Amino acid sequence: MTLLLLLLMSPSLAAAPPHPLLDTLWEGASRQPLVQAHLQQRVLESRWILLGEVHGNPVHHARQLEVLQWLRASGQTPTVAFEIFDQTDQAAMTQFIETGSGDAAALGQQLDMEARGWPFASYQPLVQYALDEGLPILAVNLSRAQAQRVAREGPDGLESVPVRQLLQQHPLATEVQEALYAHIFAAHCEYLPKAHVPAVALAQQARDATIAWFLQQASSSGPVVLISGAGHVRKDYGVPFYLQALDPEHAPLSVGFIEIHSERSTLEAYLHGPEGAPYDVLWFSARTSPEDPCVAFREQLEQMRGE
Repeated sequence: MTLLLLLLMSPSLAAAPPHPLLDTLWEGASRQPLVQAHLQQRVLESRWILLGEVHGNPVHHARQLEVLQWLRASGQTPTVAFEIFDQTDQAAMTQFIETGSGDAAALGQQLDMEARGWPFASYQPLVQYALDEGLPILAVNLSRAQAQRVAREGPDGLESVPVRQLLQQHPLATEVQEALYAHIFAAHCEYLPKAHVPAVALAQQARDATIAWFLQQASSSGPVVLISGAGHVRKDYGVPFYLQALDPEHAPLSVGFIEIHSERSTLEAYLHGPEGAPYDVLWFSARTSPEDPCVAFREQLEQMRGE
């Protein structure tokens, strides 16, 4: 037997089986598989379509664009709301659009998006599509300065009275609040002092309440699609929680784009949350981010300590 044949027969070199959840769709509540045609129908019937990505994952952004195309093909004119744009961007963005410039790259440069830490190149096709189709573009995020002020001062740090009232009048249930604290602590690789977690979590809640308020205001003219990180579209403590408080009669559609993990092969492994599935729909994709981003963070921290 030749060496090449032996190598080809070696178990260590055999192709790994595909991940069982790769490119599959699941209904969160029933935990049943979902065909794309059924998701499309739900999108076309919804007032708010919340599309939660992993920032910069090209598959997630391509699927967000596909959802916008479904709506346009049906004759609808959705408002496209972006987390990457905060309230302070709206005036400049509106003025840019009114000048007739249809270049998304120029808009990103004008707003200095890359310097602000956003991978704008990943979002550019979505912004360009909205510009080409004449879709309203909405800046919905709380500004960084406002979020920092909320972290320092509490809800009184919010300039918007309606958002402040929304945040104060609809507190999270205790178990949901604890889940949010745990998420914030884990997202900071367990290096954030626990005494600071409530302030950071409150700033996150203020962002979600702000986004929800702007989405609710925009929905009078047709469907609204939110392009944001998956954490913001969680049903237990994200934007859907505050949207339901604002309009109990219309439930938003929350779609979480989920990167597969090599050690999580069942749907149940992704259904974290004190109130069950965190999304109405889970749509799985290949992973482009590290499975454990804290490994690189800890390595950098150790290098800094060693210098």
